[in-house]
Amino acid sequence: MGKINTLLSYMWIKSDAYGTLNWGQLSQDNVGILPDLSGTMIESNAVVFEGSGMRVRVKGAKNSNDLGGEFTWGAFLTCLGSGFASGADCNGYPENAIRYDSPSWGGFSASSSFGDDDVWDVSVKYSADWNSIKVSAAAGYANVTDEGCNAVGTCTKVPVFGGGGAPFQGFRKDTDIWQVGGSVMHVPSGLLLHVYWEQEDNKGTQLTTLNFRTPTSVSNSAANENETWFIKAGLKRTWLAAGPTILWAEWGQYNDMFSLQCGGKPGAGCPTFIPTSTPFPNDKGEITDEEGVVNGSEVQRWGIGVVQEIDSAAMHLFARWQRLAIDVDATSTGLACSSGGLCFDNGRFAKRIDTNFEDLDIFQIGGVIFF
Repeated sequence: MGKINTLLSYMWIKSDAYGTLNWGQLSQDNVGILPDLSGTMIESNAVVFEGSGMRVRVKGAKNSNDLGGEFTWGAFLTCLGSGFASGADCNGYPENAIRYDSPSWGGFSASSSFGDDDVWDVSVKYSADWNSIKVSAAAGYANVTDEGCNAVGTCTKVPVFGGGGAPFQGFRKDTDIWQVGGSVMHVPSGLLLHVYWEQEDNKGTQLTTLNFRTPTSVSNSAANENETWFIKAGLKRTWLAAGPTILWAEWGQYNDMFSLQCGGKPGAGCPTFIPTSTPFPNDKGEITDEEGVVNGSEVQRWGIGVVQEIDSAAMHLFARWQRLAIDVDATSTGLACSSGGLCFDNGRFAKRIDTNFEDLDIFQIGGVIFF
């Protein structure tokens, strides 16, 4: 029998004059995602909820035996702070925390929270009506620190909560998360625009990659800093008696979110197996692999969708399509590295792998009831 997993469980004291104090297991929220005036935030936002667990396929692969070094889309959509494969959900996970939300002054409000182990953040929000235009925006900063070791005692550079203990006390996570998001809507026409930006910086134990010119490992700046962009534009009009209809198009870009590929103790490098398309296929007609090191990555996302609101039932019906595409900058290490860390490819220094992967198309239909 499965266990019951409580997502949120907290209490609060609220005053119209002094604000709200919350404590318990609560979400500190991705403040830049929330100011979305389109009414489609559940159906479409910067977080990559769909597809992150799917395997990335090499172009030309005919079946699962051709996937070679197999990795998932989530391996290149990982937040440094949370360690989750999500694309943008870097400060929205539930924690045991205390949070204060201020009252609103002239459309402005502020909030701050602190939780274990250890997370603190501060944000500013703004919401107002400018004649026929609605505006909503937010900016936030969060800092996440931890030892970065998992529960079974083997330390990894994949940032995970709940670690520590000898001999891994020196391996520390220290991540800054910056978010800005805003939305504007012209009420008479229904035209709307939502923009989101996020950046993470790792100041703790540095994720590294192999140096191919000297037998050492060096800090990989790309692995220690990632950036996310998400833009959604649409139209909200009431054409049916049932309620408003929302049409939208979306685009997102997720840069250098490949920290899930950095396994082993800090300082050991970021090796991974990346399928290559050179030669592709080989002289035997087989899909081949090369051992490689990731130096950078970019996941792009496009999509369109429609939501029909059913006012009498507090319900949304929706249909959407989205596509994920990936570009990986990887360098071949050949089949083996020397004990000092210097890697060769058939007697030569390492070379760039020509990566070539299939896009992922996702089609969805569904409904949401609000209660």
